[in-house]
Amino acid sequence: MTPEGWERKADHCDAQSEQLAAEGRFHEAIAQSVRAERFREMAEGMRALTGEKPAPNIRHEMQVQAHTEGQRKAGRPSLSKHAFPRALEAAGLTVAEWARGNRHLRPGEALERSQVRSWFARKKRDQRPIPRRWAKAIEADYGIPATDASWPKGIKD
Repeated sequence: MTPEGWERKADHCDAQSEQLAAEGRFHEAIAQSVRAERFREMAEGMRALTGEKPAPNIRHEMQVQAHTEGQRKAGRPSLSKHAFPRALEAAGLTVAEWARGNRHLRPGEALERSQVRSWFARKKRDQRPIPRRWAKAIEADYGIPATDASWPKGIKD
């Protein structure tokens, strides 16, 4: 067989593979739907046998949507173009999670999301200078320089 023939054969196999993968995803979605319907039928049958009424706020396990990798992480999306929230997003963290996770660096001081957000706020009236200890910690963890130029309101000691 010629090199061109092998290339055509490889392209054909790739196309066939993609088609089979798409069919597999389709059948997997159908199976998941059938399982959910069967679960609802079983739950209704059990309630009919026991006379139990479903609690209004309880969601069955099959009804809870699975959290996949492609879904957005919970938390407020940052509209700021500052490097710090971008670095947190890249690390898979929200500002609130970072604030909660770094309270140990300053025992007795509650580090809140709103306080951290003020260090890189878009509106001038909302901006506050970042304490030097936090700027140094962020520089060590995310590489954002601990300089006045890196933070909208600068750094305070």
